[in-house]
Amino acid sequence: MLVLFFLYLGFLALESVITDRVQRERATAVLALAGSLNLPVIHYSVIWWNTLHQGPSLSQFATPAIAPAMLWPLLIMIVSFQCFYVWILCFRMRDQILWREKGSAWVKEVLSRAPA
Repeated sequence: MLVLFFLYLGFLALESVITDRVQRERATAVLALAGSLNLPVIHYSVIWWNTLHQGPSLSQFATPAIAPAMLWPLLIMIVSFQCFYVWILCFRMRDQILWREKGSAWVKEVLSRAPA
């Protein structure tokens, strides 16, 4: 997690240093992709270094090590959060597209047709 935290700080620093939008987005995208290589290590660290941490509660290959009274609410909330995330992501993508293209003719046309 510490490595992931340092990658996140590097991402924020890189984003604030580069002034050109295209170069900034390309550099931060490369750093984000490089940082994503750390995610499997974080995920499997519970299994590899099983000294201070409990084993996984949910596993793809074994029966869950969690009581059914807690398993079903957990699964429902996982699915609910994923749906919420996709919903918010769609709004954020729309806002980013409109912000980047705010000077375009098609955006002005869409905004002129929008109800007040």
